Parts: sequence; structure tokens; C-alpha cells
Amino acid sequence: LAIELAAARCAVLTVDQIVSHLDQRFQLLSSGRRRGRERHRTLRETINWSYELLDERERDLYGRLAVFIDWFALDDATAVAGGAREMEVLDVLEGLVARSLLMVSEVAGTARYRYLESIRDHAWELVEQDGRADALMLVLADHLAEKLSALAKQVWDGPDGDALAAMGGLLSLQRHAADWCVSCVDVQRATRLLLPYAHVLPNGYPPAFEVAERLARVAEQTGGRDSAVITLQLLQQIYRRDFHRYFDLMPQIVEVLDVDALSPPMMSALYFLATVAGDDALSPRLPSSAFRTGGGLETYLRQWHQTAIDVDDMLTMVDLMPTRTGRACILGGACVLAQTEAPDRLEDLAGRMLEMSTDRSSNWMNAWIHKAGYHLNHGALPQALECAGVVTDHALAVGELSMLAPATAVHALVLWKLGCARDAARVRGAAPRRWTVFFQTERDELDRWLTSQFSDEQLRALAIEGRRMELDDLFSVAPAALEAGGKS
Repeated sequence: LAIELAAARCAVLTVDQIVSHLDQRFQLLSSGRRRGRERHRTLRETINWSYELLDERERDLYGRLAVFIDWFALDDATAVAGGAREMEVLDVLEGLVARSLLMVSEVAGTARYRYLESIRDHAWELVEQDGRADALMLVLADHLAEKLSALAKQVWDGPDGDALAAMGGLLSLQRHAADWCVSCVDVQRATRLLLPYAHVLPNGYPPAFEVAERLARVAEQTGGRDSAVITLQLLQQIYRRDFHRYFDLMPQIVEVLDVDALSPPMMSALYFLATVAGDDALSPRLPSSAFRTGGGLETYLRQWHQTAIDVDDMLTMVDLMPTRTGRACILGGACVLAQTEAPDRLEDLAGRMLEMSTDRSSNWMNAWIHKAGYHLNHGALPQALECAGVVTDHALAVGELSMLAPATAVHALVLWKLGCARDAARVRGAAPRRWTVFFQTERDELDRWLTSQFSDEQLRALAIEGRRMELDDLFSVAPAALEAGGKS
């Protein structure tokens, strides 16, 4: 009916004009012509006719379900049903489906429900008229935060691919609820909605931080400068490759960090960010809280802080870690140590890390970078670039731009090995000043070599060139140099 009514407007409006007026659909999608009214009711009248057939219990839930802008499940409907039991909610859902007010579909073996947009708009108008909108949205926010936190724990403990997919499926509802919380200046609720995605950072979480900037502004206005809010700002900046802003924020979180206020997965996310960005202010404070499990592992983590630790010590920690994700993270630390202490073991350690990591997760990409490091150490430059290419392709595909830092490092080091000084200086300039935790010894050697090749002014100019390059151009320099035989 909505399509037919919209088509009728083509006599006096263009298609683009009709589209631009769809936010006023109940006014637009009505027929002013007598003959049209004889053939069918307006869209609003048609929905109202169905609504009038509902009993009181059905009308109440009909309005409450308008908080969902996307597919939802039975447990979601029950959460916003105002205390109704699940079977009571199921009865009402059955009635709404029978009257064609609610769509139903099966997703991964579970029934999902959704309003058509016009019907949801009608239901939401009723909610706003009753003054229930804010209260219902806050109920939705609390429900989603609890559900997302539980899913994040499953991913962390698993890792659980189904739980990660479920988190992705809730992304649009999360955005909707978080935006509402921000508009209500409810920083605490908005933060609770965002943090579960940060918790699963090492597992390749969906790019869910679109509202982080608005959240940060509201937090500053209300004085809410806590660890969680600053962490969200850090995530947002590093995923934009804004490393300068990242390092501006880092001292703030070091100052306010409350290790008891954030979960171990959140601490792991912070540790990952500090690692990727090569930060040396935060990372020493995080491992004991990032992997806080007690028992024998705690002893080794204290040793990590207080004494020198070798690759075999790290492997002992791997055996003590109770979760796959935690084991992959510890193996990453072993790979970092192996870069300088045991380079011949790096390939095997990176392979173990790949096996332990969720496919295409952040840990998975870190393992590919470590494999690139192994090939760099052994002069296999094409293979090193191939490993970096795997990381670059996936980082761009999922928006995990933080991983472009170590990939850029691999390209700069290949150019150094080839003796291409100008190109190496340009690509080095596109990476963060502090580089990454990967290849720190090689970074120092590269920087000393570049200093011997160019003046400070020349290096600054070449670095600016590198930062201004498009990514496709930046990552084509080393392969072209390799194909040309290393001519500078």
C-alpha cells in the first residue's frame, strides 16, 4: 500500500522529492483524490484500523517494541515489556504477527521480529504522545549493555565466533541506544553500551565507535573524565590513525587509570593499543591487570614487571592462561621478545599464535606481522611484504586502522634493506614517531641510517611527503623498489 500511495505522488513530484519527504510519510502517503480514497484508506488509517483491533495488552507492547529499529529476539522484547513474562510476551507477538503488524524471520535458528518502518513510526508516535520515549529507551540501553557484556565475555573466554557475530548483529541497535543516551547527557549508560566492543578488541571487534567523539565531548562538559571514557577516545583516535592525538590522550589515562574499574578484557584492549602504537608510558602498568587471573600466572606477571623475562618464561605463562584469547596475547609477547632474543624461534611462535587466534582478529593480524619480522630477519623481503599485505588488506576491510602502523613499519624496513634511502625516509615518516612495539631495534638502526643520509631538514620534508601520500601509493613504494632491484 505504501508503494502504491508513493507512486500516486509521481504525478506531481519527482522520485527524489518523494524520497526527501518520506520522513513525513503519513502526510505524503495519503490520497487527496476522491477516487483514491474509495479504493483504499490512507497509510495511517490502514495502520490505525489494525491497531484498533488490538486488546490493551497488545497495544501496550505494540508501543514498547517501537524502541527497536532493527530485528530483535524474544528476550529483547521481554526486556522492554514492562514486567510481562516471556510466555505472555510470546502470545502478544503471535497476535501482532497474525495481524501483519510485525514481521518474523528465522536467523541462525532463532526467531527474529521487526516492524516495517511505517508501522514502527506509527507505534513510536504513540509512545511519544504518552511521554514514554525516554524511559523506554533507557530500558533498552540497560538491556543491550547487559547483553553485549555477556557476549563480550563469551568472545573473550572462547573465542566464540557466534558471540562475535551476535555482537555485530546488535550494532545498529547499540548505535541507536547510545545516540539516545548521549542526547540525554547520560554518559555512564552510553559508555556501558560502547565498552563491550572495546572488550573484544583483540578478537577483531566491529567498528563500533561512531558515537565516541560525541560521547567524549559530553563527558568533558559533565566532568566525566574516567578511564572508560578516555579509553574510548583512545580507541577512536588510533582507529583513525591519529597517533598524535593518541599520545596527547595517553598521559590522561595514565593519571586516572583505575585498574579495578575496568574488566580484564578492557585492560587487554588498552594494552593492545599501547603495544601497537609503541607507547612506553602505559604498557608497563597494564599486564598484571590485563591478565588478572590469580594463582601461578600472577607470579609470572609480577616477574614480568620486576625482572628480566625470556621467551620460555612467556611460554610458561601461556600454559597458565585459562582462555584462548589470553594465550594468544601472551604468545604475542613471546614473539616480541623473540625478535631480539631468539629470532630463529619467531616463525614457530607466530604460527602458534595464529592457531590460537580467532580468524582475522587483531591477534591474528599481529601474528602475521611477527611472521613478516621473521622473513625480514632472514632476508626474505618478498615474503615479508606478502605478510604485511595480508594485514593491510584486512585492516582496511574492517576499519582496524591501528594495524596499518606495523604494516607501514614492514614496508619501511624493506626499503632500508634495499638501500632506498629517500623512499625509506618517506615511508618511515608516515609511521608514528614512536613506531610500534614491533621491530624497535630495527627502527633505531633505520633512524640512525637515515640520519646519516639526510639532514634534519631533509628528513622532515621527506616525512611530510610520506604522511601526505595516499595509502595505495604508500604501500606500492616498497614492492616497486623490490621489483626494480633496490635502486634508490
